[in-house]
Amino acid sequence: MEVLDALLRNDPPLQSGPIKIGPADHRRNLTVLGVPLNHLVGRRFRVGDVVLFGGRLNFPCKYLEKLLGLPVYLPLYNRSGLNCVIEKAGVIRRGDPIEPLDAY
Repeated sequence: MEVLDALLRNDPPLQSGPIKIGPADHRRNLTVLGVPLNHLVGRRFRVGDVVLFGGRLNFPCKYLEKLLGLPVYLPLYNRSGLNCVIEKAGVIRRGDPIEPLDAY
Protein backbone atom coordinates (compact mmCIF):
# COMPACT_ATOMS: atom_id res chain seq x y z
CA MET A 1 0.00 0.00 0.00
CA GLU A 2 2.89 2.36 0.69
CA VAL A 3 3.99 2.15 -2.96
CA LEU A 4 0.48 2.83 -4.23
CA ASP A 5 0.29 5.84 -1.89
CA ALA A 6 3.68 7.07 -3.16
CA LEU A 7 2.46 6.87 -6.77
CA LEU A 8 -0.56 8.95 -5.80
CA ARG A 9 1.83 11.57 -4.31
CA ASN A 10 4.09 11.37 -7.42
CA ASP A 11 6.93 10.33 -5.13
CA PRO A 12 9.52 10.16 -6.57
CA PRO A 13 8.46 12.49 -9.41
CA LEU A 14 9.26 10.11 -12.26
CA GLN A 15 6.11 10.78 -14.23
CA SER A 16 4.18 13.93 -15.18
CA GLY A 17 1.86 13.72 -12.17
CA PRO A 18 0.14 11.51 -9.62
CA ILE A 19 -0.91 8.00 -10.61
CA LYS A 20 -3.90 6.41 -8.93
CA ILE A 21 -3.82 2.61 -8.81
CA GLY A 22 -6.07 0.56 -6.57
CA PRO A 23 -4.99 -2.69 -4.88
CA ALA A 24 -7.01 -4.70 -7.41
CA ASP A 25 -5.34 -2.95 -10.38
CA HIS A 26 -1.67 -3.82 -9.94
CA ARG A 27 -1.91 -7.58 -10.63
CA ARG A 28 -0.47 -8.73 -7.30
CA ASN A 29 -2.14 -11.51 -5.35
CA LEU A 30 -1.78 -9.85 -1.98
CA THR A 31 -1.44 -6.19 -0.98
CA VAL A 32 0.07 -5.42 2.42
CA LEU A 33 0.62 -2.39 4.63
CA GLY A 34 3.58 -1.82 6.92
CA VAL A 35 5.51 -4.93 5.87
CA PRO A 36 9.17 -4.52 4.82
CA LEU A 37 9.19 -7.04 1.99
CA ASN A 38 12.99 -6.98 1.71
CA HIS A 39 13.11 -8.66 5.13
CA LEU A 40 11.08 -11.61 3.83
CA VAL A 41 13.46 -12.55 1.00
CA GLY A 42 14.79 -16.03 1.74
CA ARG A 43 12.44 -16.45 4.71
CA ARG A 44 9.37 -18.56 5.47
CA PHE A 45 6.31 -16.74 6.80
CA ARG A 46 2.63 -17.28 7.43
CA VAL A 47 -0.33 -15.19 6.30
CA GLY A 48 -3.57 -16.63 7.64
CA ASP A 49 -3.43 -20.39 7.02
CA VAL A 50 -0.91 -20.02 4.16
CA VAL A 51 2.82 -20.64 4.56
CA LEU A 52 5.01 -18.85 2.01
CA PHE A 53 8.69 -18.70 1.18
CA GLY A 54 9.90 -15.27 0.06
CA GLY A 55 11.86 -15.63 -3.16
CA ARG A 56 13.16 -12.61 -5.02
CA LEU A 57 11.86 -9.08 -5.17
CA ASN A 58 9.64 -8.55 -8.18
CA PHE A 59 10.22 -6.14 -11.06
CA PRO A 60 7.44 -4.38 -12.93
CA CYS A 61 6.63 -5.29 -16.49
CA LYS A 62 5.69 -3.18 -19.47
CA TYR A 63 2.53 -5.29 -19.76
CA LEU A 64 1.11 -3.66 -16.61
CA GLU A 65 1.84 -0.23 -18.07
CA LYS A 66 0.04 -1.20 -21.30
CA LEU A 67 -2.87 -2.79 -19.42
CA LEU A 68 -3.45 0.24 -17.18
CA GLY A 69 -2.55 2.87 -19.77
CA LEU A 70 -0.44 4.55 -17.09
CA PRO A 71 3.33 5.23 -16.91
CA VAL A 72 3.99 2.86 -13.98
CA TYR A 73 7.06 0.94 -15.12
CA LEU A 74 9.73 3.35 -13.87
CA PRO A 75 7.94 4.40 -10.63
CA LEU A 76 7.47 0.71 -9.69
CA TYR A 77 11.03 -0.30 -10.46
CA ASN A 78 12.66 -1.84 -7.34
CA ARG A 79 9.41 -1.60 -5.40
CA SER A 80 7.05 -3.91 -7.17
CA GLY A 81 6.50 -6.69 -4.64
CA LEU A 82 7.88 -10.06 -3.60
CA ASN A 83 7.69 -13.33 -5.52
CA CYS A 84 6.84 -16.21 -3.19
CA VAL A 85 6.50 -19.96 -3.26
CA ILE A 86 3.40 -21.38 -1.59
CA GLU A 87 4.56 -24.10 0.81
CA LYS A 88 1.16 -24.70 2.40
CA ALA A 89 -2.11 -23.58 0.84
CA GLY A 90 -4.97 -22.21 2.85
CA VAL A 91 -7.18 -19.21 3.41
CA ILE A 92 -6.00 -15.62 3.78
CA ARG A 93 -8.45 -13.12 5.22
CA ARG A 94 -8.29 -9.35 5.19
CA GLY A 95 -6.33 -8.20 8.23
CA ASP A 96 -4.43 -11.47 8.76
CA PRO A 97 -1.00 -10.68 10.19
CA ILE A 98 2.23 -11.65 8.45
CA GLU A 99 4.18 -13.85 10.85
CA PRO A 100 7.82 -14.78 10.15
CA LEU A 101 8.52 -18.47 10.76
CA ASP A 102 12.33 -18.32 10.41
CA ALA A 103 14.55 -16.65 12.98
CA TYR A 104 16.28 -13.53 11.69
